[in-house]
Amino acid sequence: MTFQQLKYLVELSKKGSISKAAEAMFVTQPCITRALHDLEQEFGICIAERNNKGIIFTDEGNELLFYAKSIVEQSEAIRYHFHPESTAGLAKYMISSQHHSYVIAAVTKLINRLMLDQYEVLIREEKTEEVISDVSTGKSIVGFIAIQDENREMLARLFHEKQVDFFSVFSQVQHVYIRKAHPLADGRSVRKADLLQYPLITYQYDDVPLYISEWNSMNSDPPKKIFVNDRGSMYEIITHTDCYALGTGLMTSEFSHKDITTLPVENGPQLSLGYILPVGTAMTEEVKRIIDDYTGVIIESASGRRL
Repeated sequence: MTFQQLKYLVELSKKGSISKAAEAMFVTQPCITRALHDLEQEFGICIAERNNKGIIFTDEGNELLFYAKSIVEQSEAIRYHFHPESTAGLAKYMISSQHHSYVIAAVTKLINRLMLDQYEVLIREEKTEEVISDVSTGKSIVGFIAIQDENREMLARLFHEKQVDFFSVFSQVQHVYIRKAHPLADGRSVRKADLLQYPLITYQYDDVPLYISEWNSMNSDPPKKIFVNDRGSMYEIITHTDCYALGTGLMTSEFSHKDITTLPVENGPQLSLGYILPVGTAMTEEVKRIIDDYTGVIIESASGRRL
């Protein structure tokens, strides 16, 4: 077993196919295949199987993947901590978040008040699991996520494993994002059963566990799904089709789309919006101000006032 083999394994789990993993790692497909075969031979297990959807990890493969991710994450944390630039006097602000416009609104407040000669602000919009990992390994100073209350217990195990704490600041029922000309837009709420006839649009999930999945609350796997990588693409598709997205329903005035509206899901799950920090961390003044900005943006957006 080598560290490079473990990195290939982690990338394979993210991409879901050997070809995509090879492309991301800048190696050939046989290189990934050989690494997978060598690991299977060494441990005497079947790590993954192929089907028409790509690579599916077995139970034993997922066990190995758990350890591989931990090793790779710790390696990245060490590299980040001792990177030469970390002591060069350059102020760095790395913030991780799910794809939420109100987080971007909060980050603009940070940028507008920075009065430094040099700084770097990096915003990573990604999957829930990756946000948690960024904070756990010290890559990000804070992470912002929204979780379903009904899945809090299962996510709590992940928080414990990664040694992070989740702090809720706001709770709201799940909403759908649809275009104003959508057939369901005239109602005061939307029923889950009515949504099943329309395509769900969501951010590319790769190997996201079911309990973090956006559509877990729909009680069944939507038959029509569209995957995108960025908010702009999502907004454009929603505007010109009858696709719908699931989320918090909060849209700030500066970062909203004039042709998109939101409606609550009837009997939908409650979403807890909040932030995560490493367990026992002492917040710096700047992190505290970022969290205050985030909370303020959410409260103002929920109340319908212009930010």
